[in-house]
Amino acid sequence: MNKVPKSLIARLSALVIALIIVVMLPFIQEKPNIDINSKTFKYLSEIREDKKELTLGYFEEIENSAASIAHDEVMQNYFLRLASGTTPSIAMISGLDRHFIENYGSFYDLLMVDTSGYVFHTIKQETDYRTNLINGELRNTKLAQSLKNSRSTNFSDFEYYYPSNESAAFFVVPVKDQSDHQGWFILQCAINQINTILTNREQFGRTVEVYLVNNDNLMLSDSRFIEDQTILKLKIETESVKHARFQDSGENIIVDYRGARVFSSFEKFNYFNTSWVIIAEIDEAEVVSEHYRDHKDYFNGLILQDLSKMQHLPKDIPETPRAGDKVDVNEWSKAIPGEILQTTGVSTCTAYTIEYPKKFAYLAHISAMDAVYGIKGMTKIFLKDRSTNFVRELTNRVRYYDVTLSEIPKLEFLIVAVHKNSYAGMVEQLLDQGIELDQIRFAYNPAAKSASVRVDVSSNQTIIIWHSYESYFIEFSKDYETLGEIVKKHTRT
Repeated sequence: MNKVPKSLIARLSALVIALIIVVMLPFIQEKPNIDINSKTFKYLSEIREDKKELTLGYFEEIENSAASIAHDEVMQNYFLRLASGTTPSIAMISGLDRHFIENYGSFYDLLMVDTSGYVFHTIKQETDYRTNLINGELRNTKLAQSLKNSRSTNFSDFEYYYPSNESAAFFVVPVKDQSDHQGWFILQCAINQINTILTNREQFGRTVEVYLVNNDNLMLSDSRFIEDQTILKLKIETESVKHARFQDSGENIIVDYRGARVFSSFEKFNYFNTSWVIIAEIDEAEVVSEHYRDHKDYFNGLILQDLSKMQHLPKDIPETPRAGDKVDVNEWSKAIPGEILQTTGVSTCTAYTIEYPKKFAYLAHISAMDAVYGIKGMTKIFLKDRSTNFVRELTNRVRYYDVTLSEIPKLEFLIVAVHKNSYAGMVEQLLDQGIELDQIRFAYNPAAKSASVRVDVSSNQTIIIWHSYESYFIEFSKDYETLGEIVKKHTRT
């Protein structure tokens, strides 16, 4: 059989693409007149302000509680009796503990300290009991520094406090007997309440995060993206923190502490002698994905139009690589470095890959009986148990068995088809499972008859071979923009 001239192939391909664009144009909706930057920053500003007010409200509550101890005659009496060296009875200690719980239960512990810095009593009886805060092992703490020359109530900012093996802040309240300074009540605040306020993300998006940063640029709450505790361990030196030191408040799109692009809204505020920065952020990828979902008919038309315009130029196949594990229709397989997956004859079907670069990859060959094709009515009844749902099945498998929560954004998803029948259903299912558009590529060539896909985990290289008449076109998955990149190009910002 004689080969069809390449020039004829090119002209026929161009004609097919032109016809597709003409058919799709009536379905392309008017561009959404929304400034997503302004909308997103307004949303973050409201969240940030709400969390700041809750945080300050909590501190105002415990500050009032701490201030009341200076006029608490019961506590004053316990302090003076214990400071004088009186051997406490069981009844006395029981009464003191009960009074503390009933009146100062918002605090983790109460330390009674004399003017030399000696801790002569605590409620918890931890290792700071009977030590000297000013001259002992704790002398370099912020708490010890706040005691020196302190004759009025003050606040010692959060730091790691090893007697409690956790982060703590302190209200330091002077004790006076007829105007003579006798020492201090020190009320210890655990950080868990502040952490709870900031990490309560009910009704927030997938990636919204609000956190506090102290003067040492250390995070005062736990990150939602890191499994280990980050309080006073994770240093934040982003543009938002730097700008907050000089301009008090602002907003910008920055690279956050994970290396992700985020919308960031920040504000510096003061409490007692302490300065904190509160930051509210959301991943740009989520903003773009949600904008797409709100206007998916408009964006789907543009995405398919952009992909239809791609030039697929004939190339020679590189040296024949070694064979890989073959994936047939209605099958999927997993590979690790050193292994190769391949499938052929993708025509009315769809190829689908999930890749974690250099670690593993899944390849599925999805038939037209899959749920993503929008099977309805009598066809759905007729198929019964023969229909599949590979997108949901494989994505859930990877989420539960192959990656941690923080690794999900590192996954790359590829859809390969010569048609658009499965595209909308696959994207919708991926978004429903928390995958962002920036992670998804759609390799689409309506001028081809079929496609072959080859995944090499070691090289992080997925080859797509488009078969058209007697010619073929070779491409790589990275030749295609992510859907997020396409949406951003067509979005007003």
